Amino acid sequence: MTELVRTADSGTLEEGPPRDGLRHGVWSFRTAEGRVWREGTYEHGRRSGVWKTWHPNGQLDEEVRYTGGKMNGPYSSRHANGLLNESGAHADGRRIGTWRRFDPSAELVEEWAYDDTGSLHGRYLARNQTTGHWNKRRFARGELELSRSEREPLAERLRQDGSAEFLGRLLPTAEGAAPLLRTLIADHLLDLLQDPWLEAELERDPHAGRVAERTLRGESRIAR
Repeated sequence: MTELVRTADSGTLEEGPPRDGLRHGVWSFRTAEGRVWREGTYEHGRRSGVWKTWHPNGQLDEEVRYTGGKMNGPYSSRHANGLLNESGAHADGRRIGTWRRFDPSAELVEEWAYDDTGSLHGRYLARNQTTGHWNKRRFARGELELSRSEREPLAERLRQDGSAEFLGRLLPTAEGAAPLLRTLIADHLLDLLQDPWLEAELERDPHAGRVAERTLRGESRIAR
């Protein structure tokens, strides 16, 4: 027996066999036009084995491995031209080990690593796609390491300014860097600032990187 589930908002179709009221076996996910864009196996309602997604042009996009409903094992994603986009590994649903990201011409643009708890740890490299310069940072158990020469001027300027306005002037220096590096810079700076507006923004959207992206685009109060 096959079960069909059509989502009301987009009209996409999910199709596969149930067992005892749970999804069990191979399920396919189709767009409203009928194109299969994701496929994978459930075991008693939990994702299992290799799950794949495809780009609209039919090229393989993601390959993710699951055990007991959690991501486990090698991970990869590809650009629409078939070349590798991102590679890494998961353990018990967490990112672990070394991850790499490539541009559509297969040039390495980012490399970073996680410890066994899923926290950023060790060397982080990101190539500025405008200048070609490699930005190099280090993390320790999820915390960005700043040298004394970096920390002291930043702390002093924050004391002098005492407002989020300083962040608006500083964040644009991160433009042109790889997206993850911009987010990490923003996360660290937002942690240092004490500002009621930022607190309200982060309450509404707890992902500091998204708040930073809105700042860079001039959509937030900081940029005005």
